[in-house]
Amino acid sequence: MCQSRLIIAFIALVFGISAARAQDYDQAEYDAVTQFILDVTSFEGMIHSVFDYCGSRAKSPIGEVAQQQWTRTNQKLLDDRQRAEQIYLGMMDGPEQAAEAAARLEAGLKTLFDNQRLNDRLVKDLVDVEDQASACAKRLGVMNSDSMSFARIAPESFAYWQARFAD
Repeated sequence: MCQSRLIIAFIALVFGISAARAQDYDQAEYDAVTQFILDVTSFEGMIHSVFDYCGSRAKSPIGEVAQQQWTRTNQKLLDDRQRAEQIYLGMMDGPEQAAEAAARLEAGLKTLFDNQRLNDRLVKDLVDVEDQASACAKRLGVMNSDSMSFARIAPESFAYWQARFAD
């Protein structure tokens, strides 16, 4: 995902508790799990920006259907983000540090999700379109296409997800 400034600032804010991490954590796993959490949250916020904007503008129930289909398709990804959060918290050095990290993680992810939801480029180009119903119906259909899959949006995190959470 290419919101590098936002993500770098977010990582520094939320995940920058290096003193609280256990001495024996694996840096590569730490980096991969944090990036995965960020990417899934950004992906979810991006998609919800379209659902929020277009859901009421499309003249058919396509908004609701598109959101239900997206949720069905991506539920395991969202569930595995929660598993990744537990892995991340397990890297903290003790319960007090884990509790502090959990609070910062929750607040940071909410901020990232909300920012992505409110500022996503997928909605900005729809605002000035005259025929909102048609444009939104089309965009809602695209949200479930291969071009908008997590594998396409965040290929490195997708590979981590497949390797780490394959059931």
